[in-house]
Amino acid sequence: MRNSYRRRREALVERLRPFDVRISGLSAGLHLLLLLPVGTEHELLRRAGEAGIALSGLSRLRHPLAGHDVPDADGLVVNFGAPAEHAFGAAVDALCEVLTGVN
Repeated sequence: MRNSYRRRREALVERLRPFDVRISGLSAGLHLLLLLPVGTEHELLRRAGEAGIALSGLSRLRHPLAGHDVPDADGLVVNFGAPAEHAFGAAVDALCEVLTGVN
């Protein structure tokens, strides 16, 4: 399974290269953190919801009592392990469509 998820992550990272996003985190696990341009998270979450894509926004994970010294970045948490093997390509295509035009 590890090799399968590694291939998925590599394919996803490759497809995301043209977009104005930064990928953060280790090359392990089943999630990818996309750091976004400031002010784009909520719009992209709305577009993802309309497209039927379940993503988590980084702002929802920020503790309400976090101080001003804690970065307040826009971002998306992408679970690339969830789609079935036969649906992975279409899921990546849909995510790329959501990200089109992000600035």
